Amino acid sequence: MNRVNVYSYPDEDDYVTGRQLVGHFDLDKAERWTDSDFNGNGSGGVGRGTAVIRTSQGRWVLQRWTNWQNETSQQEYITDDEARDWLLREHEDEAIEKYFGDLPEEEDRRPGRPSIGGYVHIPLGDLVGQVDAYASETGQSRAEAIRALLAEALTGPHAS
Repeated sequence: MNRVNVYSYPDEDDYVTGRQLVGHFDLDKAERWTDSDFNGNGSGGVGRGTAVIRTSQGRWVLQRWTNWQNETSQQEYITDDEARDWLLREHEDEAIEKYFGDLPEEEDRRPGRPSIGGYVHIPLGDLVGQVDAYASETGQSRAEAIRALLAEALTGPHAS
């Protein structure tokens, strides 16, 4: 048995005395994906990086590994979402499909409000002042006011 201890780190500044043992697993029975390249370098530089491990009991573990003398690798449990994000960043598509289902063809992970439709860029000229006044009176943004005015014009009695 190749037992690996898993810790929690309540004090992020103190990885040695601030850690608490929360479990262990057998590395020989687990699956492991690492960010190391062909030279053994990872995201932490020469001889250091991260790995995600799936234990035989179905738990996900983040490992901060090191190949440096007098340094120890650190393991902590992570959520399914954190494991999926790590696997996505490292292009581990087979693992994602195996444990999380089909990989979508595209995924927009940018922050912010989703797009509500296509953009139309037109100069409003002298109408800007009138649109801004209408937006102010109705408590809307300029974009909301333009959408409301266009919708009214397109559905009103003069619409064809």
